[in-house]
Amino acid sequence: MPSSSAKPETWVISSDPAEAILLKHFAGWRKWLLNPHRLLRRVRRYSRPLWTLHIGHSWIYTPEVTIIGDTAHLMNRFSGTGINMALLEGLELSLALGLHETGKLGDAGAIAATITAFEESIDQAEVKMMANGNR
Repeated sequence: MPSSSAKPETWVISSDPAEAILLKHFAGWRKWLLNPHRLLRRVRRYSRPLWTLHIGHSWIYTPEVTIIGDTAHLMNRFSGTGINMALLEGLELSLALGLHETGKLGDAGAIAATITAFEESIDQAEVKMMANGNR
């Protein structure tokens, strides 16, 4: 979607009622603590599209390079699985590379095989997580 198509949202409700409730709740607090909330009222909001990839999408392998988490999977942020996948994938990749015997990490073929196997395993996990997140 081109940036020139940005338009104001019409479904956003006024923040005035919420601000009144917050100011009442935090009555008596120092003014400098309440100022950030008031500044947020002046922030412009822009509508941005949410992009996802189809379930089962995989990237073309590039030797000695891999991507993890949202970068690899480009999933809807509302499924709540992106950071979980990134942390798990980072751990799994480090464990897979750590299993090599001393000196084996200098072998480009061994690294490529490890990354290829890792990517195949995360592709399978992605299908499960995205299928659950899209229910």
